[in-house]
Amino acid sequence: MESDHIGPLNPDTIKICRLEHAREEREIRIAADAMLAERGAKRKNGLMAETERLEEDLGLQHSEIPGANLAGTTELPAPSRARWLAFAVVGLVILLFAGIRCRVREMPLERDEGEYAYAGQLILQGIPPYQLAYNMKLPGTYVAYAAILRTFGETAAGIHVGLMVVNGLTTVMVFFLARRLYGDLAAATAAASFALLSTSEGVLGLAGHATHFVTFFAVAGLLFLVAARRSESLSNSGFERANPETLLNSGFVSTNPETLKTYFAAGVCMGLAFLMKQPGAIFILFGAQELVCSGWRDRGSERNCRRGWGCTAQGRYFPTC
Repeated sequence: MESDHIGPLNPDTIKICRLEHAREEREIRIAADAMLAERGAKRKNGLMAETERLEEDLGLQHSEIPGANLAGTTELPAPSRARWLAFAVVGLVILLFAGIRCRVREMPLERDEGEYAYAGQLILQGIPPYQLAYNMKLPGTYVAYAAILRTFGETAAGIHVGLMVVNGLTTVMVFFLARRLYGDLAAATAAASFALLSTSEGVLGLAGHATHFVTFFAVAGLLFLVAARRSESLSNSGFERANPETLLNSGFVSTNPETLKTYFAAGVCMGLAFLMKQPGAIFILFGAQELVCSGWRDRGSERNCRRGWGCTAQGRYFPTC
């Protein structure tokens, strides 16, 4: 068999190859600088969602932008004016609707409010639920009313002030949930929309119905779930690049104890949402199907998915024990 033999290369050929390589590096550098400038402008304008920030950070960490000047970009810039504006808008929205609720805090109790308040008073007197007063509803809202009566006083005004606090905290969680998924502008819009709709007379928003407490724990559970997905994406980035297109569909469940604790907290909150009222069970089903779909997408991590699902399931059943 004849062996292939390559003679010495022509100096002109070597020069042409070097020029071509330099041209390609220059084009890559220009494209990378343009990409970084575009992302910097989006961050400055407050239009970059949390998932895009995660993708950028992972890309810079793994040096996936060859030829770019990363020395000045690995350090995240200070919060932009738009981001502070979003926080200010949400703060003003909370104060506005808190003022509306505070103004009508002395209004008489609605039918369900009276029922919940009576059951809450019995709990404060040491009488367990369903012993003297009972119906088809779960006892979560009774316990919530007992906590409000103990904290703000056993009056109609105290009940409505407690509801104002619960609604304000839910608005804040809606803001942070939307901010993680869609960015500052969408987060401020979502929080303002929730605060407005939850005060509407069409849904008896000024009355302390169980819906407010279901929403409070459901949004908290979703926030914990998104935080767990983001945490596992970051932990996975040390081995291979995570796919941050969506924080709810990363297809990977980490065995990090902190991540499993976050899944457990998500399960506890969703279980409490069900304990407030039966329709809260839909959020339990949502969390379960999300973990099942994650295991289906990533067949290699079925065992880890079962661990995450088990922690979430234990959290769901914990409030009902």
